[in-house]
Amino acid sequence: MKRIITTLIFCLFLAACEIKKFDVDTNSGARVGESDAFFSDESFDGIDRIALVTDSTATLYWNNSSAAVEYEIYMVDGDTENLLKRVKAPSTETFIGKLDSGVEYTFKVRLRDENNRLDDNDTEISITTLAAPAPPTYLILSTPEKTTDAIVTAEVKVFGVNVGDEVSLYTDSACATTAVASGKATDTYIILKSSALASDVDYNFYGKRTNHNGIESVCSTAFANYNLKSCPAGYALVPAKPPLGVPAFCVMEYEARAWVDINSDNLVYSLEVDSDGCYESACTTKNWGLNTYVPGSTSEGMPWRMLSIENAKERCQALGDGYDLISNIEWMAIAEDIEAQAANWSGGIVGSPADCILRGNIGMTDDCSYSKGAIDSGSARDTKAKLVLSNGSSLWDFSGNVAEWVDYGQKDMITLGPNYCHDSWSEYFSEYLCADQLFGMDNAFMPRNPTAIFPASNYTSQNGLGMFEGGTGGAMLRGGAYKYGTYAGIYSLSLNQNATTAREDIGFRCVWRRQ
Repeated sequence: MKRIITTLIFCLFLAACEIKKFDVDTNSGARVGESDAFFSDESFDGIDRIALVTDSTATLYWNNSSAAVEYEIYMVDGDTENLLKRVKAPSTETFIGKLDSGVEYTFKVRLRDENNRLDDNDTEISITTLAAPAPPTYLILSTPEKTTDAIVTAEVKVFGVNVGDEVSLYTDSACATTAVASGKATDTYIILKSSALASDVDYNFYGKRTNHNGIESVCSTAFANYNLKSCPAGYALVPAKPPLGVPAFCVMEYEARAWVDINSDNLVYSLEVDSDGCYESACTTKNWGLNTYVPGSTSEGMPWRMLSIENAKERCQALGDGYDLISNIEWMAIAEDIEAQAANWSGGIVGSPADCILRGNIGMTDDCSYSKGAIDSGSARDTKAKLVLSNGSSLWDFSGNVAEWVDYGQKDMITLGPNYCHDSWSEYFSEYLCADQLFGMDNAFMPRNPTAIFPASNYTSQNGLGMFEGGTGGAMLRGGAYKYGTYAGIYSLSLNQNATTAREDIGFRCVWRRQ
């Protein structure tokens, strides 16, 4: 007696259900020279079950028989059996795709033995595909790797789709806005890259898929999160400076700390930074932590010191694409912006000859400065160490605290500055040995004197500019340190170091050049 097993997977909308023959591959028919003989095989019961039924796919299962050379998969339409494919033994399953949605299908599996005979089992199983695709099941952020970052595009890996689905990515939970990405799936997942996104927004990405029949799913409840910042966490946005040829970029708000991102969220916490910044309180070990730490920006802990300029640059670059040690022209862009803000002047008037630009912890106390007697840190700081930019961003210890390594250029390797100036400190507007060679390059080193104090020789370190020191090494230090006194300031510059110098009063600051 004919044995028929029927498994119904109810469609979402019963009105959409119908009986329809599968689009059979015309190349999958019986092979020339094969026997049409049938035989009874008591060890093989035919198709056993159908599972993983979706809107357009199903997976068929059977039990292997030792008599089988291969299995033939049929779709049954009334009394007609249409051969879909052949599967070599001992396989016990096969995937069927490109089914219509909300349609009933009936399948049969026969074995073919080594004598080219087919078994005569009559087992059939019917299923009904879903009337609409289920939404994607799982979404994860794949690029950037951290959920908080400043990269303006995101790549999201979307799971729970079928080959041939058109998959779209949305930033609202109803998938009602314009899609920010879409693509055709070639596997059970797809990676979608978004269009450019607006910064300073916390995004949740949702998915929706459209199957090969043109039927859409609802929006996924699963989502991937991305907190997009104008700059990486702990960095400040520096406005573009067209006169210097400098586009907008991001710079650390604080001098770099030695950081391990323990929880991989790209946010710097106090427990993730080395407390003394030097491996030991005596701060005698040079170039330590290069295989363990990367630079992080936070007020907590002590600045990372005792690194050579080359190692400082390498550690900044280790943060990822776009990261680098601050360059001299970027330093100048920041210094000029600071110089032009009234809030950074002790008397609140830009360029006042009687006042000065705040210069923080430099080893002396006056209207612009304070003396900690050591390197300072923490959130409860003397605000003379805080400077503001024209866009409201703030930087700490850009002048004072520790002197900072600065790359003269922006190449992959360190570029050294001029090395032909004698090693003495001088005012910027004074006459001395290499003034003609250097001070003709105003963009490279010179304060602009925004209110045209006259004569220029009255615009000095007493106004918080800092001073200039030549030397033969060419490795650049800027800003000055906690023991520099009037040598320190936003334009302070020393060239009296070489590429291997590492000291306890030298730190660094990274930038991120926006992609």
